[in-house]
Amino acid sequence: MLLYRALVPRLGQPAALALVDEVVRAGGVAFLAASIPPLPPAGLAAAARALVPRFFNADGEVTEPGPERVDFTVTRCRFVELMAAVGTPELAPLCCAVDEAFFASQRGVRLDRPETLAAGDPRCAFHFSVLR
Repeated sequence: MLLYRALVPRLGQPAALALVDEVVRAGGVAFLAASIPPLPPAGLAAAARALVPRFFNADGEVTEPGPERVDFTVTRCRFVELMAAVGTPELAPLCCAVDEAFFASQRGVRLDRPETLAAGDPRCAFHFSVLR
């Protein structure tokens, strides 16, 4: 937020947002890589349930709609709340982009997320499925 606010007067909003996106994505992916072990296709549900406590910024629940799929539905994201509270809601989707970039690196498991709180949806819908 502070970097973004410092860059906007110098670069303009679109360029500042693009630069901060790169910084947040690089730092966020590195943080998640150090914090979250790879999701194994075998035992995906158990691995997903073990991850829930690691998402300190979110409230949600894990469900298993099928043997090779796990859903994590987030009903509260403190990053979205924080960005809105400090007057930079346009930064909230950058946190979502970190999740997408990180989970794209997970071999054998795919993330689909059609809804996000940052986009104004009522939930973040994480759908993890085993790739075949």
